Amino acid sequence: MIGLGISFGLSLLWLVLVQLLPFAMFWVALVIAAFMLFVTMLVFFIGSGNTLVDGKGWAIILGIVCLALFVTVLLYGFFNRKSIYLAGCFLQVAGQQLRNKWSVLIWVPIFIAISFLFGLLLAFEYLAFSSVGTPNWANGAVYYANGSSWFGNLLLVIQGLWGLSFFRDCCKYQLI
Repeated sequence: MIGLGISFGLSLLWLVLVQLLPFAMFWVALVIAAFMLFVTMLVFFIGSGNTLVDGKGWAIILGIVCLALFVTVLLYGFFNRKSIYLAGCFLQVAGQQLRNKWSVLIWVPIFIAISFLFGLLLAFEYLAFSSVGTPNWANGAVYYANGSSWFGNLLLVIQGLWGLSFFRDCCKYQLI
């Protein structure tokens, strides 16, 4: 619950900052990402000798991965300056759209609630489709196994993709 509150607060802070400084926020995101990768890299490299000594090999590998991502973020910012400026233009237009039609924000929690309920529906349908037939005792298994229908799972995947695209499209008309 605390994590949800923190993410909600950060998203509101980001929303306000994008409204106030649309051209700078892409650069702010790149700088924060680079800083976090650098700190994570240092934690892996420094911790590989003491606190992460049990996973020393993994800590060094993950430190190298963080270093590669850090360099990638820096090079991306350097080579894509014009694209970042254009992204700032798009953020400015999006901010103007949001200021003109602030009622669009009402659709965000509605979409999240509908998507959550749809996910619950898919989960219960999966449980229903996978609980057909008589349970079998598999060799070497502790519990009984229940076979599931590949056709039912295929239907669930199609239903999930259709449902999410439907929700996306039905919440989009308000933006125009």
